[in-house]
Amino acid sequence: MTDCMYIGFTVTGPTEEILRFREAVRGRNEDGEEIIIDFSRLIPIPQGVTNPFTPEIRMDDHQVNYSPSWCRRNWGASSNALFTEITEDSSGTFSVQFDTVGDFPDPVIETMVTEFPALAFEGSAFENVEEFYMTFEGQNGEFTWQEGNYSDAFGEDDDDDFDSCAPMPEAASS
Repeated sequence: MTDCMYIGFTVTGPTEEILRFREAVRGRNEDGEEIIIDFSRLIPIPQGVTNPFTPEIRMDDHQVNYSPSWCRRNWGASSNALFTEITEDSSGTFSVQFDTVGDFPDPVIETMVTEFPALAFEGSAFENVEEFYMTFEGQNGEFTWQEGNYSDAFGEDDDDDFDSCAPMPEAASS
């Protein structure tokens, strides 16, 4: 099963800067559909990279060499933002949530914070398979994050046998 990182953040600041941010991260997929947060608008995929989402596996002198995908190496995640949803869009505030395959896209979020120093970013991310939870913020071009306690954040005891999103086993029939 592929691990997914669930990410949500709010951006606050001058309305003109939020509009500039929204336009800067908006993209289109190969079908022409709008992408609300397109990582390649912040960290572009070089033209010479033919398949940025696929890891590279090579056999050299009877030894297997594995290299993570271009996206994993440069974005921190193996995918672009998936299942993106705007949860608030008003004057001075923009909130969005999305998923990524794999890890937290640190380089992408750091680029957002650096390129938009007039905006304040505040959010959280979690991955329930490994019970990882973090909070992050960025302001004035500075990005910080802190690992949190998954159990406290989601109200689960440390001795839970099952993750909140994992299917429960069916009861044995008698």
